[in-house]
This record gives sequence, C-alpha cells and structure tokens, in this order.
Amino acid sequence: MKKIQVICGLALLAVTLIIGFAILETGLIFRLLIGLVLGYALARGAYGFAGSVNRAYRFGSTKLMRTLMFLFAISSIGTAVLLYSGVLTTAKFWINPINLGLLLGGFLFGVGMALASNCASGVLTDFRNNPLKAIIIIIFFGIGVFVGLPIQQSGENSWVSETWFNTSTSPKGVYIVDWFNGPFNGLLGGIIVVVLIALLFTYGSLFVEKILKNKGKYTEIKSEIAHKEITHDELPLNPISKGTYDVILGNPWSLRTASFVIAGAFLTLMVVTKGGWGVSTVYGLWFGKILMVFGVSPSWITEFTHMSAASFAFDHPVSVQNIAILLGAFIAILTMGTLKMSFKISWKQLIAFVLGGFLLGFGTRLSNGCNVGALYSPIAQFSLSGWFFLIFMIIGGVIGNIILKKVIKCD
Repeated sequence: MKKIQVICGLALLAVTLIIGFAILETGLIFRLLIGLVLGYALARGAYGFAGSVNRAYRFGSTKLMRTLMFLFAISSIGTAVLLYSGVLTTAKFWINPINLGLLLGGFLFGVGMALASNCASGVLTDFRNNPLKAIIIIIFFGIGVFVGLPIQQSGENSWVSETWFNTSTSPKGVYIVDWFNGPFNGLLGGIIVVVLIALLFTYGSLFVEKILKNKGKYTEIKSEIAHKEITHDELPLNPISKGTYDVILGNPWSLRTASFVIAGAFLTLMVVTKGGWGVSTVYGLWFGKILMVFGVSPSWITEFTHMSAASFAFDHPVSVQNIAILLGAFIAILTMGTLKMSFKISWKQLIAFVLGGFLLGFGTRLSNGCNVGALYSPIAQFSLSGWFFLIFMIIGGVIGNIILKKVIKCD
C-alpha cells in the first residue's frame, strides 16, 4: 500500500506539472510551483499556523509557536537583505493598518481557528486527512469572506481601513524600519526589533510550557517528535535503497527544516511579485463565482462586494497558488506513504466547523488578512500590525478552545 501511495504521489506531481505548463501562462506557472513547494513543506513538516495556539492549549506543547518565531526572524532578515540590495522596494509591502478591525479580526480569526482546528492555509493542507471536514470549512470560510468583503472594500469603514498609528514610509500603518536612521538604512534596527519580539514570545512560550508540564498537562505530539526518532538522515551508498527513499521522500521534516523551505518560498514569491503571501481573499471569490454559476447576477455580486467581475475568475493568481498548496500537501503525504483519509464527522464537529469556518473568513476581512496575510507577511516585511494580530489571535484561540471544550463539548 505504501509503494502504491508513493507511485501515485509521483504520478500526481508529474500530471500537475504537465497540465500546468500546458495550460497556464508564465505568471500562473510560477504561482503553481510556489504553491506546490509551500504545500509540500507544510505537510512534510506537519507545519500549521493554527497549531501554534491549538497545540499549546490541547497538549501543552509550544514548539510550533517557538518555531514560528524562528520563521519570522529568518524571513525578516531575508527581506532586509533583498531591500538593501535593491531587489525589493516597500511599494507593495503589507504594512497593514493598526485599528479596531485588526484587533477584532485577529480575535475572531483566533476563535475560528480553534473551532475549525485549522487556518486558511491549514484547511488546504489538511484536506488529505478528512476531505469532508475541509470542504465544510472552505465553504463557510468563503461565506465569511464574502459577507465581510463589503466592510473591507467599501472604504467607508474607518475602523477597518484607517490606522491609529503610521510612519513616513506608509500612511497605512507602522513600518518598523522607519524608527531607525542607523546602519543599513535602518534595516539593522528593524531586524533587531523583530528578533527581540520573537525572542520575547519564544521565552514566554517556554515559560508557559514549563507550567503546563508541572501541572501534568503536557503530551508529546507525534508529528513533533517523529523527526527526532530518525537516527540516520544521510544518503546511503546505494542510490536505490529504502534508506535513500527515506531521506529524499519518506522521512518527515523537522519544523526547523520546514521553516527554511517556507521562508525560501516566501522570499522568492516577494522577489517575483514584489508583494507578500496571501491566502484568504480567494475563498470569498470562489464563493462569489459559485453563486454566479447558480444564477446570481454578476452585477449584484460586484455591487455587493465592491470588487470587479474579473476578480472572481478561477485563474486568479492566488486561486492557482492555493490549489497548488492543496496538491503539494497531498503529494507530500502520498510520497511519504502516510495517507489515511477519514470522512467521519459528528454533529458537534459539524457545528464547530461551520461556525469556525465562518469566523475565520469574516475575521480576515476586518484584519485585512489571515495568519499569512495579516501575520506572517506583515511581520516579515517589518509591519508592526502583525504583532498586534498575533496577540489577539492567541487570545481568540484560547477562548475558542474553551468554547470548543466546555460549550460545544467537542474534543
């Protein structure tokens, strides 16, 4: 069975690349490749932004939260290098506003993240475990985004679009580098701030984990210790041996390895697009397109969302990228030989997934992004808004887990 999965995984990769290169234009081919890399890394490293809070609350492990801090630090350093070398400018950076929308959106996203046990990118990579769960969350995520689009796009809601604070580089928000006039055009100061905040969260996470261990509320997570159990991770002399397969395709990646790959893909994406990594908006666009297919007037949809009809095309760059993330994750699981699908969902889980999916989507419109577009991209691009989003996402995640356990009573 494992060999069949590996063959199917390699075949899926080949078919994806052949079809992609045959029907997509150059820009979309790039999005396809980046999506495949991101999905593969997220799945092979058992890496998910939602797990940073959920794992800590449910199992007492803060390893993923600490790994995210490492990801933020190395990504910001990479961004600084690209800026200083002139490869990038800040013109399309995600310097998001700091306002009530960001705080409320981060909180709602955190609650939804706990109820759905997933985030925007996590739904795509978790599709291979329980497709029915993923489909339910994607549908209601899309509804949440769609309902929230008028709030975000109209430009009339100052509590979502305007910022309480800003710096000279962007009137939309706070670009941390603007605080400094020192070495490397202030970039060194920006890196120091990001690293110091990341260290603060890292040591705070370790402190929380220690308390939970002392209370007997710590359980080792299989995916986090799987890589440690591998005693040999070097290519053997025989190129067609099981050992070679294990190193190249079979063995799970450490969180640290996945971080380097994700950071590399993110930096590459920035170099090509000059912007950041986004995930969530297209869920609403997909829902809008489906409404059009079922006869809803395109003019009503564009008027309601304050977006052009062209935005709802399925060949949207982020749509291609998101689909590729799903495929990349599926390929990783197949080539590792660990595919185990389930279609079982209890009625309590159904309530949690529906409510969680909607809150995830709606929250992203208030905060101008998910934990990729409002957290990772802004922090990596020295926007202070990302750290505010993180704090309120954590608060929402804790409350969401409490609701899941004590109100919905679903473990």
